[in-house]
Amino acid sequence: MQRKFEQLKANLATFVDQREHSTLVLHCANDALSYALTYLKSIDEERDDLFILSFAHSAITAKDYFAGAMETMRLQRTAINEAQALSGVPLWPEFPAACDDSRLRHQDRIGALLTFLREQVGDPRQLFVLAFVPLEIEDQIAYARFAGELLPQGAPAAWMRNTRVILRDDRERPFILPTLQKNPREGVLVYDMDFSSAALAASLVDDAADKTLPTDRRAQAFLQLAMLDSAHRRFEDALSKYSFVFPYFVEQRNIAMQAICLQGVGDVLHRVERLEGAKERFQQALALASQTQSPTLILTALLSLGRVSLQLKDYGHAEGYWDFAQQFAAKCGDVHVTCDAMEQLGVARMCLGREPEAAATWQAATELCKQAQYFDRWASLLERLIPLYGAARMGPKQREAKTLLAAISERQKGHP
Repeated sequence: MQRKFEQLKANLATFVDQREHSTLVLHCANDALSYALTYLKSIDEERDDLFILSFAHSAITAKDYFAGAMETMRLQRTAINEAQALSGVPLWPEFPAACDDSRLRHQDRIGALLTFLREQVGDPRQLFVLAFVPLEIEDQIAYARFAGELLPQGAPAAWMRNTRVILRDDRERPFILPTLQKNPREGVLVYDMDFSSAALAASLVDDAADKTLPTDRRAQAFLQLAMLDSAHRRFEDALSKYSFVFPYFVEQRNIAMQAICLQGVGDVLHRVERLEGAKERFQQALALASQTQSPTLILTALLSLGRVSLQLKDYGHAEGYWDFAQQFAAKCGDVHVTCDAMEQLGVARMCLGREPEAAATWQAATELCKQAQYFDRWASLLERLIPLYGAARMGPKQREAKTLLAAISERQKGHP
């Protein structure tokens, strides 16, 4: 998978540096665009000769989209001026009126913006990259018209000198690529960004099988493939891959990766209802995770042990694991996981016949849910408390809880 990310960054860097093509169309799905934005930012930070401007806000209409781009530019201008004020450098003036004149063509407004930016930078050789890449395209026709103005045709406009433009097409519902296939434009490149699950899995397989890659990278690929197999219920394949890669991490004395492997094996065994085996692997993962001091690894193992212990009706151990989990989550500042663990801690205490302690635990959790506005868990806790209040003949508390539950349920209808 790393190979695909490296290829993406290399292709973006190559486009920026070459001189034959002024425009790149990224043919990608919404959820893959973030990768391109990440690498554009990385390239921008690595080089002083670039000025990369990315406009990723949603494209509802072409007019609104460019207005959003100018708002982004104003925020950047404010940040630049704040920095320059501290160093005594002259501040940037307001943008030219033409930038906001909706009567003008978008290419003319962009030309006015770039002319302004070049004047402020003071170096005519400065390379600008304008990435008009909305994360969501609500009106394809409007965005296509916007993009059409920026696609090169005939002699390039003066503002295009030392400028690269990046546009995007929707890989699921392409609307620019079909036009380019019918009417090719000189100076336009198309990059098909296939970051689908199938493509990423194929890339992982390539990495795992490539003996020219460093062993650690191949091992990481095997581990990710095991996780994919588990996610797609290919349990035997997942166990085989975890078993294959685990000895390598033992040899390398990589305790964190050993813990991840054992946690993964435990998850698979849990899902196929081999509960005793799952619990053993989770315990081993916790022992290793404790050595790494990784909050994520420790908490993941504790939560898994709490769940499997409840299923095994080992309520004493379940109580201990859920108690540790809620305390650890609280120390990590994760209120939602704290509340989740407290609910299950109360369940374990109920199963042990300690109803007053269970009720006290759930009541404390409701207070946390109230503070965090964690309505789903709050409702679940109230549903557990209401029958307890009834059994204890605590009528006022029960009525109060019912009223609160009804209010939360009504709120959730309007906020699914």
